[in-house]
This record gives sequence, C-alpha cells and structure tokens, in this order.
Amino acid sequence: MMNMMTDLSCGPSSMTELTAAAAPAGSGSSAAVAAGSSEKMGRGKIEIKRIENTTNRQVTFCKRRNGLLKKAYELSVLCDAEVALIVFSS
Repeated sequence: MMNMMTDLSCGPSSMTELTAAAAPAGSGSSAAVAAGSSEKMGRGKIEIKRIENTTNRQVTFCKRRNGLLKKAYELSVLCDAEVALIVFSS
C-alpha cells in the first residue's frame, strides 16, 4: 500500500484530516437557484503562470501535491492497483 504522507511539513497528517474540512450545510450554489437566477455560477479561469512570492508558491505546491497524493491513493483503492507518483521540487 502507498504511504500517503512522506513529508509532514505541509498540510494534514492523515486522510481523515484531508476530508474533515467540508463546507457547511447550506453553502454553495443552491441559493442562486432558489433566487431564480438563470446564470450559471462556476469557477473563473485563471492564468497559469509562475507564482513569484516564495511563500505563496510553497503553500500552493504543498496543497496541490497533497491533492495529487490523495487522488493517487483513491485510484489505488478503487482500482486495486499499485500507483507510483513522482513529484520533483527544487
């Protein structure tokens, strides 16, 4: 089985902590639908470019890496497959 967290310096230390931060009930796009809005809400497009601020870049790296690790773990569980994930950082 794959070890989820090899570096504990960024983010939660277990899968339960990754899923524990759920949005509160009643939040989301249901309010827009109830108000009769005909426009679709969604995520806006962002420009993919290098983050110049080193602190923000490191935080983003940790969050995205943890997301990849979670997806790899879920894939290994759902498909009963061995998953390899290589992440390089400088």
